Formats: sequence, C-alpha cells, structure tokens
Amino acid sequence: DNTTEVEETMSELLKLKEEGKILAIGACNVDAELFRRYETVTSLDSIQEKFSMIDREIEAALAPLAHTSGASVLAYSPLAMGMLTGKVSTDRKFEADDVRSWSPRFTVENRQRVNSFLSSISPMAESYGVTIAQLVIAWTIAQQTVTHVLCGARNRAQALENAKAGQLELRDNDLEMLNRLLEAANLDLPHPFQS
Repeated sequence: DNTTEVEETMSELLKLKEEGKILAIGACNVDAELFRRYETVTSLDSIQEKFSMIDREIEAALAPLAHTSGASVLAYSPLAMGMLTGKVSTDRKFEADDVRSWSPRFTVENRQRVNSFLSSISPMAESYGVTIAQLVIAWTIAQQTVTHVLCGARNRAQALENAKAGQLELRDNDLEMLNRLLEAANLDLPHPFQS
C-alpha cells in the first residue's frame, strides 16, 4: 500500500502475528532498500520476486539480503511468461489481449536470442530425460538463495510437467555449464511489462 508508511504497516502485521492471527509476514516486488525498511520493525518471513534465467536482478542485493536474514525467497515466473519453455517460436502470433503482443521482451529478435540459448541447453535436457522447461525450473530451484519456485500453468498437464522439475537434481558440473551458456547468451532483455 503506497499510501501507508512501511513501518506502520509492519507494526500492524507484527501485532497480528503476536496475536496469532497470522503466521507469517511476506512482501512482494520489493528492492533491497525497502526490504531493510521492513526489517527495522520486524523480520520478513518471505519475499516473492520475479526471478528466472532472464530476470536475475534480485541476485545482486535483494536475494542475498533475504537469505542472510532468513527470509524465504519465492521466485515467480521462472519460465518468463513462457519465453523459457522452448515453445515460443519466432513466428508465433499473440492475441491482442495478451501482454506478449506488445511487450518489448517478446520481439522476434528477442525470441530468436532466447531460442538460440534454449537450443544450446536442449542436449542437456535430453540427457536428463526432461523438457527444456523442466531443466529451466530445476536450474531455478538450484539457486542458493531461492527457497520456492512458483510456476504458472494453463492446464493440468503443464502443472504436472512443472511439478516433475522439483524432482530433478542437477549435477554441479551441469549447473556450471548452464551458467556459462547463460552468461555467453547475455539475455539482457527489456522488462516484460514496459512498452
């Protein structure tokens, strides 16, 4: 709530927690400075942040800060609105009511760049007997500061496929390889919701 000071909100939430009316206090879409303000009143139990192979901004300060303070980090959109599934071709047309139809992230050029990267990790997915999306989710789970991964799904099959990624344990050398390929791909793409 942008109209109420963080300290006032946190004081009320702490009171509710002490009364046993809530079990935990979490925040979503914060930066390190705002996280520190929350923590001046009481510890946050969790933060929920956009995080994927493309969206890694929280790695610099926020995720390590949360990890050090003991707050869980719930990573949402690990498949970057479908961009990291391997199923978003360059010729795909999005409906007008789909954010991806106007998002600068989903230009043909950006989809080509991401799909080139996904092609480079496809052999690894095959070696594990998983889909590219499952490999991407497993990479996200394997990040030291991430405690939970929140995956969207449009149907039961996608939900089951995503859940199977939680059973995949990537070998250290494969994690290192994925990180090298990701660094080489330099997937510095525009924010998905800014035109």
